[in-house]
Amino acid sequence: MSKPTADDERERATVQARSGLAFDFPSLSFWEFDLGENRMTVSHWFVRLGHDAEEMPQTIEGLADLIHPDDRERVLDGLRQFRGGKITLYSAQFRLRHADGHWVWIESRARMVNDTQGKPERIVGIHYDITDLKQAHQKMLEKNEELQSLVYATSHELKSPLVTVKGFVGLLKTDLEAGDQDRIAHDMNRIADATDGMSAVIDDLLALSRMGRDGLSLSALDLHEIIDKLQDDFEIELKKHAARLVKAEPLARPVADPHAVMRVLYNLVDNAIRYGCDEPDKVIEVGSVPQANPRGTLLYVRDQGPGIDPKYHERIFKAFERLSRRKAGTGVGLASVQKAAELHGGRAWVESIPGEGSCFKVFIPSA
Repeated sequence: MSKPTADDERERATVQARSGLAFDFPSLSFWEFDLGENRMTVSHWFVRLGHDAEEMPQTIEGLADLIHPDDRERVLDGLRQFRGGKITLYSAQFRLRHADGHWVWIESRARMVNDTQGKPERIVGIHYDITDLKQAHQKMLEKNEELQSLVYATSHELKSPLVTVKGFVGLLKTDLEAGDQDRIAHDMNRIADATDGMSAVIDDLLALSRMGRDGLSLSALDLHEIIDKLQDDFEIELKKHAARLVKAEPLARPVADPHAVMRVLYNLVDNAIRYGCDEPDKVIEVGSVPQANPRGTLLYVRDQGPGIDPKYHERIFKAFERLSRRKAGTGVGLASVQKAAELHGGRAWVESIPGEGSCFKVFIPSA
């Protein structure tokens, strides 16, 4: 047997380096299937899924138990076609069950290796984790659907005041010709109200689109200062409704973007006054509570209003979804609250029972 040359040694070292990199890369693993022995080898990938390598199934049929039921037959059928020579390159995306029960998306590709007589001997393939890619794709689809819904809702919201303006412009022409000063003033006021409403919708949509565009500036917030400012900002509205805005002591200090938190609480207090203070002597409570699992801060605004039917709890956080069209507002406030929460990695929701008031909550995880 001849002694390995320097070139042979370099080639062997290169192959070992490539293999080492492949096995060290956590999202990539090799697998093999020996056709003669009907034996599968994927121990390293099996361990990465949290299973015991000693309990790894040795057959394709045994491994199939780990495949998601919705993907199983498609994967097995593809392998059958591949082994039968109907396709030359095996490729499939499917879900494998992790030991803790969650599903991991896998991209699997394989080629056939023949023996010296040219007969199929074994299948050599790779698995790589595409869970992040799948999740990103799903989020993109959801955002696209959300964008389409927003465009549709926006066009509807802006079309309504335009119809009003067009109608009263026509009436204004008639009243000008007739010289009816009272009707002219009425027409002008209605046109001004419609354009003001349209301007408010546009301003809120622009604010919603800008939120988080330049990133978040995180700091430990003093909610006492923020709530004091809210009491000043809403002083006239609170007196108008004979309502009070109170702090729920003690207040936690969230680490968050001050402008985003101010907008969140402003919108929630505005919403509480608008929908929860139809009767006098109502109290709006603003508070914050530290959370341990997961760690973070829970902001909340509680009102004593009529409450909200559970079937609307999710819908009201979408743009232009309002419980009452008789109330003033653009329908963008709660959508802004939800977006601010999501930008911090948290969420917003409401807990409410008809007749028992509402409590809007925003969780901001620790930075």
